[in-house]
Amino acid sequence: MISGITIQLKGNSLNTSSFIVPIQIKDGLILVEATVNDQKGALVIDTGAKTLVLNSKYFTGADVTAEVAYGLGGAISILGRQSKVTMDIEEINFTDLRADVISLEKIEESKKIRILGLIGYDILEGFETMFNYREGYLTLSQVDKSGEILDVLPHTTLKVDSLTFQLGNFIPVITVDVKGVTKRMGIDTGGEINLLDINRNKDIMSEFQILRTIKISGADGKERNAIAGRMYRVQVFEKFKCAGMSTLLGNLENFDTIYKTKLDGILGYEFLAPWIMSINYRKNKLYIHSFKTERP
Repeated sequence: MISGITIQLKGNSLNTSSFIVPIQIKDGLILVEATVNDQKGALVIDTGAKTLVLNSKYFTGADVTAEVAYGLGGAISILGRQSKVTMDIEEINFTDLRADVISLEKIEESKKIRILGLIGYDILEGFETMFNYREGYLTLSQVDKSGEILDVLPHTTLKVDSLTFQLGNFIPVITVDVKGVTKRMGIDTGGEINLLDINRNKDIMSEFQILRTIKISGADGKERNAIAGRMYRVQVFEKFKCAGMSTLLGNLENFDTIYKTKLDGILGYEFLAPWIMSINYRKNKLYIHSFKTERP
């Protein structure tokens, strides 16, 4: 059991509680093939989401009254809720899941792929999740109440460093150094690009190269202006320096509502993809793995 969620193995799967799941990267999003309530399609692995979220194009739920979620663009209506949801990913079968139903059609249209929904914190917190963008897979290792992995797979053990994070409501929040200035950044695997708040980062604008103004669309489908550029001199784990990263500069005040904490920005695909990283919510730890890790 994971937080009231039932997990079991399908078919002739080995007796294990750790799983290797192939992923596809589409414009920075991590996609896994899944079946949800007999619907087949892709799910986005999204550490910036709290719950399992289902696309209202394919799912309906019980009516909710005047409830909203929030995104970069502001409020997004929750169109319904489902309970007793079943989800199959590779050999894993999840049952008794709860999900919010919202419109994800704009994201689906822009990616030109059938997106069933988003997998968020409520499911991921029961695992230590290893992200290997280069080799194209996740490792989901189920953990006990204290965060210890129940069934350790050898390729996950070569950890070279760790960093303690805080939870901003449900998003992992780490501190990074930008030219000697400490910044609080959320780790969002659903973020296609890094984001910086335009009002909270005037002290590091010398490290942000403005390239152009662009239009971006949120989950609500509305277009807004943002400043596109590159962020330099980001240092993490007190010793690892990041290369210049594509980053958007905009107003992130809605994130205060979502995450119930003040963030200077969001680190997404641009930050995460070069590393092999694991997130363990129950230990509040972010791990970096050796690049010598062999594909299982």
